[in-house]
Amino acid sequence: MSTNVMKLSTLIITCFIGSMGYAQEFTERSVDNDNGAGNAFIIYLEDTEGGLAQDVWGEFIRNHNSKVKRIRRSKIEQADEVKITGLPSDVTVKSLFENSKNSSELNLWFINNGEYISSRDTPQYYEPIDAFIDNYMKAIETRKIENAVEEEEDKLKDFEKDLDKLKRDNDRYHKDIEKAEKAIKQAQADIEDNLKEQQSVERQIEEQKRTVSKTKDKLSKVK
Repeated sequence: MSTNVMKLSTLIITCFIGSMGYAQEFTERSVDNDNGAGNAFIIYLEDTEGGLAQDVWGEFIRNHNSKVKRIRRSKIEQADEVKITGLPSDVTVKSLFENSKNSSELNLWFINNGEYISSRDTPQYYEPIDAFIDNYMKAIETRKIENAVEEEEDKLKDFEKDLDKLKRDNDRYHKDIEKAEKAIKQAQADIEDNLKEQQSVERQIEEQKRTVSKTKDKLSKVK
């Protein structure tokens, strides 16, 4: 990718993401997990393929100094000691993706000192959690746009390849024309030489006819 294209792509992504809002993109309710029921923040990710959402989540958690690990014999994953700005201490975050064809649903359990965080029981932690989820959704949109930019750049490269091929073909056609023009000139010269040779042979034929006639005359005189 050229430097100018990279700068333009970054600018487009920054402007687009900066204009988005993600408030109220999730709900709360008690949901079962590997350790019983607890308050979960449920995020609805429409038009988001599950693999992309999970890949972004793993990277997002790594950016918060933790790592997603699968809980044994469970679909639920867990990240320990996740650093979230605004919370007084690191928290455990459990996650469960429910994926359909073109959308995903993410259940998140935030556990602080053994207690589930919720807007009702721990309202002082709601704003940092809301910002955390908001930033995750921004990360998803960023990845989507980056993928779209990459896809469009691939199309651009294909068009550029097509143009290069057409230009090479055009150069070849011009060379073919040049060769053909040279061949035509050579053929014209060969035609002129051929006509001159024909005239020469025709003179030789006339001369030979006269010679044959003279020889026949000698033969008739001898008889």
